[in-house]
Amino acid sequence: MEAERAEAAEDPAAIEAEAARAYAKRRRLGPFRPPETRAAHRERDLAALARAGFPYALARRTLEAEDEEA
Repeated sequence: MEAERAEAAEDPAAIEAEAARAYAKRRRLGPFRPPETRAAHRERDLAALARAGFPYALARRTLEAEDEEA
């Protein structure tokens, strides 16, 4: 746990970005949706990330990722 605490202290933005990506993956939002349905669900996905407590800019970056790995 000490290593994780040290890592979190070094780059909290990266930790939050990874959390947003994990949430999107778990809920099948944005890049984890079939490509043909992404645009139709964009606003709904943004709202889901906002309700989960992620800032708008991070939610937008997460949903605009081109693939699941970004």
